[in-house]
Amino acid sequence: MACSTIFSPRAWLIAAAMVLPVTGWGCSLLATGLWVLDPNDTEAEYKGLKEQRVAVVCRAGAASQMEAAGATHEIARQVSALLKKNVPHIRLISQKDVDDWMDNNEMKSCAELGKALRADKVVAIDLAQLSLYDGKTLFQGRAQANLTVYDIRDGSSVELRPADVSYPPKNGVPTDIPEQQFRARFLEVLCGQLARRFYRFDSGEVDDNFYSETPLGFSRH
Repeated sequence: MACSTIFSPRAWLIAAAMVLPVTGWGCSLLATGLWVLDPNDTEAEYKGLKEQRVAVVCRAGAASQMEAAGATHEIARQVSALLKKNVPHIRLISQKDVDDWMDNNEMKSCAELGKALRADKVVAIDLAQLSLYDGKTLFQGRAQANLTVYDIRDGSSVELRPADVSYPPKNGVPTDIPEQQFRARFLEVLCGQLARRFYRFDSGEVDDNFYSETPLGFSRH
């Protein structure tokens, strides 16, 4: 054989991008190739958590305290885990330490909590709404939350865009599955959307893999 060199997929994509005209399907292939090489194409809304000691706090407003009972700890825990996995060199203060301090102190401000736990920054998630039902016979999770990052060292704070999450996004689904199962999936989706504010992510990610549309409605995977 005249040529025995084997090209890697990356090499083939680069070669195709050089040879094919940047029009028609050649342009499409180039775009696809770039996505394969770097799928994390969406920038973080807030990039300041790298190499920081961070505490995550989730609180429920007065209007949603009953619905959010038990969810605030789980949201803070899951968001912390995602930040630890995806933000380079972040140092997360354990959720147990955060919860213990909040249980034993009347928190007047996030700055107070941050100083007590020797945090560089505090990520505060304030739930304005959290619900699981659309009427009495359908599940549809809804959450509204405000996100604020407090810089404990200089006393400044940054408010991020409010989060408004619905799951499933279009329509409610019949309550023919255990509520706990639906709740767990909804919180997973919610925490993913909250955490991705702080690191680059793939815009092609699909949050809703739990249900699929069929001619008869929705069915479980």
